[in-house]
Amino acid sequence: MVFFIFDTIRQTADELKTTTQDEHWHDFTLLDGEKFQIYGKQSYNEKNSQILYKTKRIFTGYETITETKLLFTDLNDLKKLIAKSGLDIIRIYGDFSRNPINENNSKIICLCKIKKI
Repeated sequence: MVFFIFDTIRQTADELKTTTQDEHWHDFTLLDGEKFQIYGKQSYNEKNSQILYKTKRIFTGYETITETKLLFTDLNDLKKLIAKSGLDIIRIYGDFSRNPINENNSKIICLCKIKKI
């Protein structure tokens, strides 16, 4: 039996918000000890279920800015796509601790079995 396991982001109220100002998201320290900060803002497009993240990373002496677009697929549509792709869903979890999906989970973890090889 062959398995396929993947995770994806789930639409939550926090993901669907739009922010106009950069918000502090994280601080990191690289292996060489250099520290940097990550700021970002996001905008959600309800028409196409797409979110745009603009991320700013501030290092010592320079900064980078990136844009990332994510397209959300709701759980029912995701289940249909999985079935159409030749997979059988064994279990769906809301996090890596194998808890069920609820309104607070921002993840979907799918454990699938491949029908035919």
